[in-house]
Amino acid sequence: MAQLKISPSRMNDSTLVADVDDGVVDLEQDLAAIFGIPQNTVISAALFEVVAAGLKSLLLQDAAAVPDAGHNFRRNGKGLQFYDGTKAQDIVQAFDKDRSAVAVENTVVPTNIYSITVPANTLGTDHVLEFDIYGFYSLLGLAEMLIEFLFGGTVAASIIVVGSSTEGVLDDFIALKATLFVDGATDAQKMYIRGEVGNIKLDPSGGTNHAGFRVADGPTSDVSHWTAALTKDSTSGQIFSVRVTFSAAAPTNRITRETVFARRM
Repeated sequence: MAQLKISPSRMNDSTLVADVDDGVVDLEQDLAAIFGIPQNTVISAALFEVVAAGLKSLLLQDAAAVPDAGHNFRRNGKGLQFYDGTKAQDIVQAFDKDRSAVAVENTVVPTNIYSITVPANTLGTDHVLEFDIYGFYSLLGLAEMLIEFLFGGTVAASIIVVGSSTEGVLDDFIALKATLFVDGATDAQKMYIRGEVGNIKLDPSGGTNHAGFRVADGPTSDVSHWTAALTKDSTSGQIFSVRVTFSAAAPTNRITRETVFARRM
């Protein structure tokens, strides 16, 4: 490890110009060694932000490469990575957090309960975005709620929540998850989705008229599946959104999105 060799002595009336020059050269060499900077290299931007209270931030330029044994921590595009001794690892980053409530009710117009622009190059060629959405929903009788997941304006996947003629659904919990990941290129993506409701409403008469997610073998309390391949150009900004459409307009056909958490890896 390089060490500063700053002399404890100070200049006085007998200090020679040559002594000062030698000290400056030694200091320059030591600082260059500590920070890994080739000597006589002009640094056009600050490396640190320092305020009166101390070091405030590190200003990282895009290394455009993954860290390795000689470079343990780097900014690569929009992500931060570190070398764990074997390979480069992504540092999980918060992508979005929204605690504001969004309610959709008494309408048959398709309406977003969540929408965000994924900035250009956020996905790169190997990154993943995860979205977790939580809220409550109600359905009157046999009403249905179509939930669609879109990326770049294209519906990637959809699921349907159904009601029950024998027992309505009132303010039941619903959780939605979407995982958007790159499929090896900036214009190739896939999405995995999952939905869960607090509890399935069973038909009290013993029949099959249950409430929950519609699947081939009847309503269920959870559902998940992969989407077809997407071909959106992620080097440009693309919108990810979740929208709902009710089969009938009624005050008791509603959903309230309470919280959204999103992560980038």
